[in-house]
Amino acid sequence: MSRDDEAAPYSQQPRKAPGGGGDAGTGAGSRQPKQQTGGGARPQARRVSASSGDRARGSTSLPPALRRPSASKQRGGPVRVAKALADAGVASRRSSEALVFAGRVRINGEVCMTPQTLVTPGKDTVEVDGAVVQVAAAVRHYYFALYKPVGYLCSSASQGEKLVLDLFTPWLEKWKQRMSSQPAPAQQPGGGAPLSAQAGGSPLLPPRLFTVGRLDTATSGLILVTNDGTWAQKIAHPSSGVSKEYVVTSVEPPTKRQILTMAEGCDVEGAFVKPLRVEKVTTPDGGSPNRVLVELCDGRNHEVRILCEHAGVDVKHLKRVRVGGLRLPSSLKPGQYQELTFKEAKTVIDADAQEAARGFSLAPGE
Repeated sequence: MSRDDEAAPYSQQPRKAPGGGGDAGTGAGSRQPKQQTGGGARPQARRVSASSGDRARGSTSLPPALRRPSASKQRGGPVRVAKALADAGVASRRSSEALVFAGRVRINGEVCMTPQTLVTPGKDTVEVDGAVVQVAAAVRHYYFALYKPVGYLCSSASQGEKLVLDLFTPWLEKWKQRMSSQPAPAQQPGGGAPLSAQAGGSPLLPPRLFTVGRLDTATSGLILVTNDGTWAQKIAHPSSGVSKEYVVTSVEPPTKRQILTMAEGCDVEGAFVKPLRVEKVTTPDGGSPNRVLVELCDGRNHEVRILCEHAGVDVKHLKRVRVGGLRLPSSLKPGQYQELTFKEAKTVIDADAQEAARGFSLAPGE
């Protein structure tokens, strides 16, 4: 069962795409804002909380994932070889460790069998299966907001399915062209491996993108894509208090009793899940009476769909419209993505930005 859950500072790569997700958000166990339920009409303007206790809390200070590194860190010190390979886009951290254990990695010509072995950018030469890999002093990270279409799988491995990451193939090709057109010195400072990364001067490996959490194949809407594992883990961690909003379009208009039942929560994967908010969607033009807004902070498999099933609501469409402080850009169509600026990436895990993004009446398109 897949998780439904669910551009450019520097930090580390992950072992795998972190975050869970369900139709719901990640971060189970985070503190929840005051519950709001019911199907009554809501004000057309932004909702204002009565107190700071009504927001999904998270640290308002800038987390390490989005703090700009010091100059000394950017110049690069020793780093574990498995992390260096992951940062270079060779494989995930765990798969990089497997390469080391298999004896396929050499450091300065010697076989390395310990993933914790330290290498220094600009000084040590690292090879995988005889090919020289760039050990960068700093890795640029990229951040994207994607409007995931129905029918796409949030995974890096395919058995014939259409993958979300396939939508980024044109971007990756342009990245390769851009990198190959940039001149590079013959050697790194200190006499290390060529900056062109692969033996013979072939192009650098492209960024290893992954989704932050997952959305199931039948769910559409906002999903974040990045190559920054630390940032992704911040979004997933309960301490960040990142909530997510979904719009459920049902076959029949949900009753007040069904909305209350959803708001009361139910058991999902052996844990009791209670949404932060469940209410009818209101729009300036009245909108469809078949839509319900669900906000959660958990990250269970298919939890929005399970909540609907528990309440007897037959789901026709499910769409995620917000993650933390970032709403799905209205300019995007299914299959399109937008590269996020450094400031936009910060808003995802900023508590004040999240509170500002909550409580709006949804536009007719949402």
